[in-house]
Amino acid sequence: MSLAVASNGEDVTAGDLVDAIGPALAAGEPIPLPEGHAEVDPEELQAREGTYVLDSGGSYTVTATEDGLEAAAGGADAVAAMFASADFTAEDVAAHEALVAALLAGETDAGREELEAVEGDIGAIEEVRPAGTVEEQGELRTYVELVTAEETVLGWYALDERGGIGGVWLGAEPRRLRWCPPARASTAATSPGSATACGSPSRKTG
Repeated sequence: MSLAVASNGEDVTAGDLVDAIGPALAAGEPIPLPEGHAEVDPEELQAREGTYVLDSGGSYTVTATEDGLEAAAGGADAVAAMFASADFTAEDVAAHEALVAALLAGETDAGREELEAVEGDIGAIEEVRPAGTVEEQGELRTYVELVTAEETVLGWYALDERGGIGGVWLGAEPRRLRWCPPARASTAATSPGSATACGSPSRKTG
């Protein structure tokens, strides 16, 4: 695995960043955030609220918080843009998503049992939309939107080594990305998850 580190300021060099984050990366631990917190005018944060649409069709809905900006990902491509893992490859993600799709298509006994149970809770499922995959607590979790006549329910599925259901959560919150004020050097992926992630929307609507 290769790693590229760059600095966007003159006060901290790339070497300084490597010294700061290297031990955590080597140990597989969360990357530490820099100390300090910049004060930002709340009006400046509010001016950046809105929906930012990716060229690939997904979007981030940005809202201002006390700590900075928070973006909720909409669409599988927006969630995928946040994905970063030292343990899973793109092939692992694709395979997991395919197994979850087959499960919710009722192609296995376990899948048919799951559909029966879920539809007993939320009603007949008219469509299953993929909504991206994240790594959380050492496992892959594939998000899906379950569309019924009355509502669209966001949930995620984690599969075990045999392809069975290892975990499931219906009524999940959208994957969120938090932009901290400029004094902080990275962004934090939250709700669910605590892994660091970086990215920025490409264009804004509304």
